[in-house]
Amino acid sequence: MFNPKIRPNNIETLDLEKYLEIVEELSKINREGIEDELTQFSAYFSYYYCLQVKAKRNLDKAVFALDTYRSGIKTDIRKTTTRLDSGSKLTVEALNDMVNSKDDVQSLNSEVSKSEEIYGLMKGICLTLEHKKDMLVQLSANKRQDTSLLLAHKKDNYGNTSRTKRKTQEAN
Repeated sequence: MFNPKIRPNNIETLDLEKYLEIVEELSKINREGIEDELTQFSAYFSYYYCLQVKAKRNLDKAVFALDTYRSGIKTDIRKTTTRLDSGSKLTVEALNDMVNSKDDVQSLNSEVSKSEEIYGLMKGICLTLEHKKDMLVQLSANKRQDTSLLLAHKKDNYGNTSRTKRKTQEAN
């Protein structure tokens, strides 16, 4: 169904290089086959929109995992530490610093960043497809108009248009 060049093997491994390759292929328009491209368009859009939804779900999961883990660590730290070694009360900033210094939190932050990147790339692909649809619709309309003008011109040359008949009737 799809050109393998524009189909990511695995959404989790989508990177900028593959994104650029996909967008370049999807942006191409065959001016001689506009109707064919329009009929295939919904399948392409549906496919990539589905991947975008999956990327958003993965992002939401990553954010939830990070938030849940951070909350658990904050609770554990609050239970065990009410004051710092200097005797001053534990501040929100100090608590956040302690949480953010944990290796697991840094790993989860990295996962969120990667998920945000993939979601953004998938969103970009869908925007590219929406732009392509607009261009295809405009090109199709232009082609129909050109065909109508050409047919009207041919009819004018042979005197078969209603406009010619009206002018003749008005002159009499």
